[in-house]
Amino acid sequence: MLSEKTYWIILILGFSIIALLIWFSIPYGIIEYNLAVNLLTSSIFMVLTIVFLSWFFTLRERREWEPIRNRILKRLTHIIDDLFFLLQNLCEVSPKSEDTKRSLLFELSQLETIPLRHDIEAYLSRTSDDLEGYIKSLRETADELNDVEINYSRFIEPELMNAIMIVEDSSRDLAHNLRMIKMIEWAHKEDQKKLFADIAFFIQEAVKAIYEMQKMGVQITPVHEIIRFNVRYG
Repeated sequence: MLSEKTYWIILILGFSIIALLIWFSIPYGIIEYNLAVNLLTSSIFMVLTIVFLSWFFTLRERREWEPIRNRILKRLTHIIDDLFFLLQNLCEVSPKSEDTKRSLLFELSQLETIPLRHDIEAYLSRTSDDLEGYIKSLRETADELNDVEINYSRFIEPELMNAIMIVEDSSRDLAHNLRMIKMIEWAHKEDQKKLFADIAFFIQEAVKAIYEMQKMGVQITPVHEIIRFNVRYG
């Protein structure tokens, strides 16, 4: 099924092609001169009319749905802000600048590899409630983002939707990898290192997407230092 934008584009191209064919046919007398001029004028007028109507309806729709879009951004702000607070607690990053206005989100998004906190293995131990708390929180975040995608996709621009989907997928993948910490008995230390490398990768994917979302209007609370806390399951 054609979208409204595609429909307008097809109409514009169609009448533009007709106008060009008529224009090039006039010198050869293929169409009677007066009829050709009338058809050419009508085609040009139709193109201009369609362009104006397309612009007008698009502008009206944006104005009508602007309040809804703002509510969507507020909802995303609550979801993403809480998620980033969880993610930054798993990272080990020292501020590179004395500028206190520089957010930790920006610093993390610029790193090629995000370092995990030095005590990550002990922090996410098999007997700690923190592990279940993280898994539960990440899955809830993914579900909330999926609800936004399903219910409001037509009101969200493709770039923002893409970022939302990346964060959702990264949250699910991260939750899955955290679950593996509890399920697997490690025969080789290298396998454990590989799992934590995957965890760092999914955190990085989420952080980069969150940074893009911030540039598109999703507000993230600036954090300038790692705040250590526990996430209890219950």
